Amino acid sequence: MIPVPVVVGCHVRRAGDCIPFCGVTAPGNLLIDPHNLISRWLRQRSAEHIRKQAEGQRPFHIPPLRQDLWVNAPTLRNKYKIMRSSSHRNHLYSFNRNPPYPPLQEKGASLVSSRPSQALKEWMEKQVSSARPGQSIPPDRALAEKFGISVRTVERLLSEYRDRGQIVRIPGKGTFVGQEEPEPEGPIEHPRSSADMLAETIVREISSGNYRVGEALPSNKFMCLQFGVAPVTVHKAYRRLEQMGLVTRIGKTVWVGSDLKTLVRTRPKREVYLVNYRSNDFSNVFRKDPLAAVYQKMERALFASGYMFRFMNSEDLDDACREWVHAKALPSGLVFFCTDQDQVEQIRATVHYLTRLRDMPSPRILVDLNTADYRTLPRQVMVFSRGTRITMATRALLHYLIEKQYATVNIYIDESRDLWSNYALMLLAKMKAESGAIHAPVKIHYVVKPIREGATPEQLLNIQGWAKHYFTRLLNKYGDIPLTSIYSDISIARDDSSLIARHGKADMWVCATADAAAAVFDEARKAGLAVPRDVAVLSLEDDPRYYHLGISYCGPDHDQLGYLLAHALIGDIPIAKTSKGYIRTSGMVIEKLTS
Repeated sequence: MIPVPVVVGCHVRRAGDCIPFCGVTAPGNLLIDPHNLISRWLRQRSAEHIRKQAEGQRPFHIPPLRQDLWVNAPTLRNKYKIMRSSSHRNHLYSFNRNPPYPPLQEKGASLVSSRPSQALKEWMEKQVSSARPGQSIPPDRALAEKFGISVRTVERLLSEYRDRGQIVRIPGKGTFVGQEEPEPEGPIEHPRSSADMLAETIVREISSGNYRVGEALPSNKFMCLQFGVAPVTVHKAYRRLEQMGLVTRIGKTVWVGSDLKTLVRTRPKREVYLVNYRSNDFSNVFRKDPLAAVYQKMERALFASGYMFRFMNSEDLDDACREWVHAKALPSGLVFFCTDQDQVEQIRATVHYLTRLRDMPSPRILVDLNTADYRTLPRQVMVFSRGTRITMATRALLHYLIEKQYATVNIYIDESRDLWSNYALMLLAKMKAESGAIHAPVKIHYVVKPIREGATPEQLLNIQGWAKHYFTRLLNKYGDIPLTSIYSDISIARDDSSLIARHGKADMWVCATADAAAAVFDEARKAGLAVPRDVAVLSLEDDPRYYHLGISYCGPDHDQLGYLLAHALIGDIPIAKTSKGYIRTSGMVIEKLTS
């Protein structure tokens, strides 16, 4: 007779072993009723055997398990026609390929406590009594494998603790000790539709100035091809933007703007005051200042939306504020031009004075931040930092170099010339930090023309005063970069001539001034180098004197910045901000004939 395996709990043994846990109903059919059989078998044991077991002795002989008989339960049932009794149809028998988890009872424990389910129960008692609230418990499957029982058994046991409030089971999160649900580590993310995500993308484009007020949004067909979505998705996204008050539909065209009035040029009726520090001469604002193009664009954008600039000396601001409050006719906005630390106290007093009227809308206040500490400004003001322009332009330049796959780049800096109203060497610190942060596959070398003749790289970077703090902060924004690691990347130039001959040919020369870019362009042609095939030239200064050379340009997008500042004062669209709360601008690269 061939031995027939018999299932006992989660153990598999051969027929003929002395284990009274099963019964035979017919040849080849086994009826397993472990609950009743175990109870009956235990009652038949003598008190002496129970005493021996409590002392840790083995009252009866159990043959060792055969490792080759650990098989899958459904396979075993199908092969040998193992049946369950009708009274225990819901009992789940499981099999593990590894031996069951060893009993966790100490010497002297009872026989029942050696059952794997009882071991899990004892382990859970220790957890709920000693673990801190909110501590996680391993998943059900891990507990089942650890204690050698089925997942259903683990669920049944843990449900008892859940009903008593000793544990909390959160679908998708896990099981935790305690009566209160643990605080989520971050915001709970809800599934979003394609229309919602497309609408969010368009809002970001509007807030960054890529889609502007008064301009039409792309057609449905273009959006479908651009984002790979269905026409109904684009339609739903545009409907959401209409509900948000950001766009207006006229026929089949969707325009950026809250209503039809914003889409047509109206007569200016609202006033925005531009405050110049202790000066009635505004030629520096619109002609001489590096941000002159920004203020020109801002004035045009305000006028197109029904606003007009009024101009004021900062010394007259206090009297004007008292008149506005007395007449209960506040302006729509205030702009503080090129703010330094000396003006912060006046700005704080003005904001406090104009915002105390509860029955009138407060004017929007925009601060053009130059060297002041932004942390000392009131929270109600909107801040544009001139220093962010060098960050955005540097990032635009790096992305361009990587996209065009330039391997070697020489950056020429004239220390005596400011760059985007910043100390010129700040470009070196920013380029070094940004390129290291993104691991740019571009080898960048810096050629510097110092103010002090004969200065070495060590002397060049021995910066003093406020510029030293600013330089160090830019350099170490993403990690500690010692100055000694930069010395080998710097070469000293005596003048703008013979830059290629003295400092080597690179794939591209990036010059901080248009004069130097024109000199490199002329030297390359004299040396027989084709521009841009052999060497590319790019300028960081937009100088109309050299437009005829067609030199490519990289710098801040002043047109976009002026548009964003104007609509920050109007308040009709959301404005993108940096992590510090500054109005976000962007850089741009204009390819012409030299790149």
